[in-house]
Amino acid sequence: MKKLLVSLMVLCALAGCSGGASAPSDSSGEVTDADVVEVTQEAVDTEAEEHVDEIDLTMMSPTMLFAEVVNMTRTPKKYDGAMVTLRGGLMILAVDLETGVGSYSCYVEDATKCCQRGIGFTIDRPLEDTSILVEGSEVIIKGTFEIYEMGGRNFVRIADCEIWPA
Repeated sequence: MKKLLVSLMVLCALAGCSGGASAPSDSSGEVTDADVVEVTQEAVDTEAEEHVDEIDLTMMSPTMLFAEVVNMTRTPKKYDGAMVTLRGGLMILAVDLETGVGSYSCYVEDATKCCQRGIGFTIDRPLEDTSILVEGSEVIIKGTFEIYEMGGRNFVRIADCEIWPA
C-alpha cells in the first residue's frame, strides 16, 4: 500500500507542470507561448467577480507568484487596467538596442523550477540605461496589465513598463 501511495505521489509530481506552461524560447528569437500569452475569447468575455487595481508580485513566494501569473492569463478581466509590478527573468523579443523601446517577456518559475510562465511587456519610451537589457537577467518591471487584440486573437501583456535590475 505504501509503495502504491509513493508511486502515485511521484507520478503526480512529475505530471504537475504539464498544464500548458512552457519554457521561454531560446535566443533564436522565435516567439513562443511563453513570450506572448494568448487568452481565450471566453476568458475575455467573462466578467470577473472582483477587480484588481494594483498588484505587487515581487514579494510573493515562488509558488504564489507562479500561481498568480497563471491566474492572470486565465482570468485576464480581473486584472485588466491594473498596475502590475513583477520580478522575473528577461527575454528580449524585439527591441531597438540604442533606446530600449520594444517588446520583451518576463518569465517566472514555479517553486520546483520545473515550469516557467512568461508575460509579454512593452517599453514605449527610451531608457536612460540600456545596459540592464541582458537576456536572462533578473529584472523588475512595472506597468499596466492589458488585454489586446492582434489578428483576431486576444493576448495579454504589461504595457508601457518601467524596468529596473533586480
